Order: sequence, then C-alpha cells, then structure tokens
Amino acid sequence: MSGGPMVSAIVTCYNGESWISGALESALGQTYRNIEVIVVNDGSSDSSAGVISRYAADNRLKIVEQENKGVAAARNKGLSLALGELVCVLDQDDLWLPGHVAAQVEFLAANPGIGAAYTGVGRIDADGNSLGERIFTEPREGKLFRTFLERGVAVPIISTMMRRSLLESTGGFDEKLFGKDDFDLLLRLAAETSFGFIPELLTLQRFRPGTAGQSEPMYKDSFYLADKFRKLWPGERRAIDKFEAGSRYLYGSVLLGSGRKPEAREQFSAFLRIGGGAGFLTYSKALVKYLLCHV
Repeated sequence: MSGGPMVSAIVTCYNGESWISGALESALGQTYRNIEVIVVNDGSSDSSAGVISRYAADNRLKIVEQENKGVAAARNKGLSLALGELVCVLDQDDLWLPGHVAAQVEFLAANPGIGAAYTGVGRIDADGNSLGERIFTEPREGKLFRTFLERGVAVPIISTMMRRSLLESTGGFDEKLFGKDDFDLLLRLAAETSFGFIPELLTLQRFRPGTAGQSEPMYKDSFYLADKFRKLWPGERRAIDKFEAGSRYLYGSVLLGSGRKPEAREQFSAFLRIGGGAGFLTYSKALVKYLLCHV
C-alpha cells in the first residue's frame, strides 16, 4: 500500500546492538509504504550506531543521534521530527508483523471518531520463540480511561497507533518519568478519546530475563504520577488514591523483603494513611507488614 496518510514510526534505541536491526527491519518491512521511520539513538555506548547506519540508504529512515536522556526524551525527539498524521512507537527489542501499520491505518480511516487503535500482541523470548499470546482483556474498545486508571496499566504502546494531533494536544511524553511514560501518555489520551482494537496478532513483544516487572524508579514514578493525576482529574481522587496505595504496598513489600525496614515502614505508613479502597484483606496485610518493620 502506497496511498493514504503519512505514518511516522518512532523507534528508540539505547545499547540495543543485539536487537535494533530486527526492530528497524520490521518497521521498514511494512506492507504500508507511506511511512517514515525515525530512529533515535539515545546515547548508546555499544555498537548500536554502527548497526543503525547499515540502513541509512533507505530514504524512509531518519537517524537521530543524541546524548542519553532517557526513553521519554528520545520519543519526544522523534515526535518533534515526525511529519505523519499518524504516529506509532516501537522499542528496540520488539517487532511488528508486516501488516501491522496497514491494518491500523485502515481501521482509523474507517473510524474517524477514534483517536488510537491497538492490535493483538504476541509474546516472544530473547530468541524470538513464542511465549503465548498476550491480549488486553475486556473491555477492549471505547472509553478506556477508567479501565487504565483502575488497573494501573494501559494497552502496550508498541501496538498502538495514535493521531498526531491528539499526541500534540496532550503534551507528548513526560520526561520526568523513568519507565511509566507510556502509561501516562496513554492514560491522558484515554481521557480525551476512544480506543479501537484490532484483534489480529500483529505485534511481538520480547520478554527477556531481568527486564520484566517493576524497578525501584518505576515505583517512584507511580507516586509522582498520583500527584500529577490528582491535579489533572480531581474528580477521580478515589481511583487515584487506590492507584498510589497499590504501588506503596508493593514497593514496601519489596523493601521489607530486602531488609530495608525503615524505608519499608514509610511505604506501609503511607499506604495505611491513603487507604485507597484496597479492601480489608490487603489493609490487614499492610498493617502486619508495618508492624514487622518495627521488629
């Protein structure tokens, strides 16, 4: 497909020499041809720049080199250079199947009232072997703001195509965030527009040992986001309190398990203060763990 609106695919890379070629080939290998691929090398210290340079002859590729500023800043840099009406994001170790972009362009053209569309996602391991399909559960379409907020997770951004006008009006990616910049952006989009779902499995997300789950900075992202969300949506305070309380409980549990009792005590104390409608059982567990921090 060569007609239709321009699509800007933003690929970010940081020390991704082992993976970036696959990501770029999957983006450049789309059946939809009216596409530009903007790859932002975010200060890699490995051979990523050399790997990326192998694709420089493709005139659809824009290569950006910058000092390391983090994934949110790298995505914003790509967004600032994007010419397309539609934007999608791909991480260095993930892949799109060839019909990924075409299906999303067709869907959004047929549904002008929808601002973002996402596809089915398959999970693969470090070697590219399937780990089984991973699809976002119900509800899959429509107004997903409350669903995202209550679950504390959005659909995978690597499977999502967004209208550029909406991305710009919501302010892009928050560069203060370490790893929840995608959740923050998609939640803000969900507050403004409906999401559509393409059930076909067209995105492959790679899971590697040591990359899954929450890191300490990501827990702290949640506390920053809770304050941010209360200012954006004061009417959603109960749901936001629950979002923060859940993160406080999980982070406190991690700290307690690591023997960092004073820090864990702070987290459980905050949880008990916020409450957040966590339920009697979770509240009781948090109280027990708080008391254990004093032993």
